[in-house]
Amino acid sequence: GWLSSDGINWTYTQINTTNQGYKAAAYGDGKFVTLSNESNGIGRYSTDGGVTWSNCTGVRNYSYRAMTYGNGLFVAVHQNENERPTISTDGITWTEATSNNSGYMNAVAYGNGVWVLWNNYPQLLVTTDFVTFHQQVNQTLFPFPDYQGGQTMKFHHGHFLTTSSGPTPGYSWASHN
Repeated sequence: GWLSSDGINWTYTQINTTNQGYKAAAYGDGKFVTLSNESNGIGRYSTDGGVTWSNCTGVRNYSYRAMTYGNGLFVAVHQNENERPTISTDGITWTEATSNNSGYMNAVAYGNGVWVLWNNYPQLLVTTDFVTFHQQVNQTLFPFPDYQGGQTMKFHHGHFLTTSSGPTPGYSWASHN
């Protein structure tokens, strides 16, 4: 991994001693946390700003795609069929959520008191507790014929933003108040 305090100057940090790929990362509760995207059950965390790294526990053998932190909870999503989001209250010990709403998940964000997750079917999943989910399919929200589900998602200033990997020719953004 790489660390920077200004976005211009970067310093290498060795997250792991083996050649692992890490795609899901977040900062919260005073630590950096990252989970591997190589379906090997490896997760690492740092409490000293990314200088030294230790192993997480309970990380599943999934290909993790995204992670976020909010409301005292780390949430990671992955590309494993019929599996649940992986959650942690401390970023160190991980477990699966109790939801059965899943699929190949790409994106997750927290804001306005809710967690929003995208999978590839595509479905938008909204929850406050990871027990009960409100499910919305893309034909209702996004009537794009080739939409492939959110590839990334962020929350800022009261709004969620997600992106697509599928083409959306002939469609344009509209203002929502």
